[in-house]
Amino acid sequence: MNHRWKAVIRLLIGISVILVLLIISFAVILIVPAISDPSATYIDRKGRIVAVQKTDEWKDQNAHFYDLSLHSSSGLDVDISVRIPLNTTSPRPLAIVIGGYRTGRHGIKIISESHNVIVATLSYPYHGDKKVNKDNFIKNLGHIRQAFADTPPAILNAFDYLRNQPYVDPEKIELVGVSLGAFLIGIPGALEPRIKRVWLVQGAADPAAIFEDRLTEKITFTPLRRIIAKWIEIAIGAHHVNPKKWVGLIAPRPVIAINTYGDEAFPVSSVELLHQSLREPHEVIWIKGKHVLPSRKDVIEQLASIVFRRISEDNKANTNIK
Repeated sequence: MNHRWKAVIRLLIGISVILVLLIISFAVILIVPAISDPSATYIDRKGRIVAVQKTDEWKDQNAHFYDLSLHSSSGLDVDISVRIPLNTTSPRPLAIVIGGYRTGRHGIKIISESHNVIVATLSYPYHGDKKVNKDNFIKNLGHIRQAFADTPPAILNAFDYLRNQPYVDPEKIELVGVSLGAFLIGIPGALEPRIKRVWLVQGAADPAAIFEDRLTEKITFTPLRRIIAKWIEIAIGAHHVNPKKWVGLIAPRPVIAINTYGDEAFPVSSVELLHQSLREPHEVIWIKGKHVLPSRKDVIEQLASIVFRRISEDNKANTNIK
C-alpha cells in the first residue's frame, strides 16, 4: 500500500511539474509577441530598394513573364513574378496578388487569363520548413512570426518598385489578397494611400476562431480548444495582422470582398466579422464554389475572371485604352 501511495504521489508531482512548465511556456509565448507589436516598424522594415535581380524570363501566347528578386536597404528581400500582356503599348492597370504561402509568386503560372491587366505575384518572406505540422511547429514558430511581420513591408516594396515601371499606370494599382493573403493585404492597403482599391478574396477575420474551428475534431473539450487556438494566434503574431484591425482603415478607397457559400476553410462567423469591419465604400460579392487551392483550377479561373475582368472594365470605362 505504501508503494502505491508513493507511486501516486510521484505521478501527481510529475503532472504538477508538467502543468507548471506548460503554464510558463504559454505565458512566455503569449507575452513576448504581445509586447513586440510590429505595426510601428512596418515602414522602417520596408526600407528602400537598393538592388533588383532578374532570375528568369519567359513568354507564352498571351504574356511576357519575369521573375525578380527585390533587395531592400533593411535587409528584407522579396521575390515577385510579373505578367505583362504581349500587346501592351501603354501603361496599364496593375494587380499585385498574394495568395497561399506554398504557391507564392508561382501562382502567376496558374492564371490563364488576366484580361489585359498586368499581374504581379509575391512569395512570402518565410524561411522555415515548407510543410509545417504538429511535429515541427515549435521549431518554425519564429519563422512564421517573422513572415507575418515581414509580409506587409514586402508588399509595400513590390508596390514601390512596380509603380515606377513604364508599363504600369501608377494611378491604377490594386491589391488582391487571396485566402491567407486576404489576412495580410489590408495592412499595406491601409498604409499606402496611393493604392486605388483592395480586394479580399475568400478572406475572413478573427484568426483564433479559425484555428478553433480547425481543431474541432482533434480537441473535443471546448475550453481547452479555445485556449490552444488563442495561444496559436498570439504565438505566431496573427493577432497583430487580424483584418478586423486594418480593413476599415483603407477607406475612403474602396474594398471588394469576394466570399464563397459553404467555404470549408473558414467559419461563417469569421467571414461575417470581416464584412462588418469594412467601411464605405465597399462591396461584398458572394459566389458558389469551394475554397481556392492550386489543384482547383476551376475555382482559380472563376475568381481570377471576377477580379481581372472588373479591373479591366473599370479601366475601359475611364480611358480610351482598348
